[in-house]
Amino acid sequence: MRVLILFSLLFPLAAGALARGVSARVEPRLGTWLMTGAALLLAGTSCGALGLLVLSPLVRMPWLAGLGHWSSAIVADAGLPGGWTSLVAAVALGAALLATLAFAVRRGRALADVRRHARALPGDGGELVVTGDAAADAYAVPGRPGRIVVSTGMLDVLDDLGRTALLAHERAHLHARHHWFTAVARLAAAANPLVRPLASAVEYTVERWADESAASAVGDRRLVARAIARSRPSLSTLM
Repeated sequence: MRVLILFSLLFPLAAGALARGVSARVEPRLGTWLMTGAALLLAGTSCGALGLLVLSPLVRMPWLAGLGHWSSAIVADAGLPGGWTSLVAAVALGAALLATLAFAVRRGRALADVRRHARALPGDGGELVVTGDAAADAYAVPGRPGRIVVSTGMLDVLDDLGRTALLAHERAHLHARHHWFTAVARLAAAANPLVRPLASAVEYTVERWADESAASAVGDRRLVARAIARSRPSLSTLM
């Protein structure tokens, strides 16, 4: 048991190498799913390991073991540490839970704001919203319905094919719900900062996923690369 707990606490150290390997070698859509799942798994198991360390001295108490119908002898035989180790684990677990809750609250509020923003955008309720802003800008707004906002300044720097590629890129963000992948990965990173490389890699691979979807839609990978390169400094996905 002690070895399993140690492995659960230390394995997230490999998140950086895992993120680099998957983002560089795996197809973006699959890579996004794999790394999001890995971030959740690593954060969840490490928090679970901390929880076992916190509980180990408690379940040794006969009266508490009796309430939970646990065997204190079996717990003692498992060789779980107690004392200062459990105290440090309690502090770490508490910090992880507070950070996770704070992130969830912030992201929930942001999502509510985004949905209100999507409903308040001008137009007839269609997917595309064109603003009169002279600055080049383009972003996707998740919501019901999701909207794609593009400025006239952005449209002016692209030809017709480039505009098609740009819209396909942003449409991919909306249809594939990329904001949920990044939110889940960042939630895991809030619980365990060691998995932050995976969260950053997910944000990178959802962009590659959108690029690949756009390339499939227009049938020209180089066209997409040129269009996205011209708009990349201002291209964004809200959330």
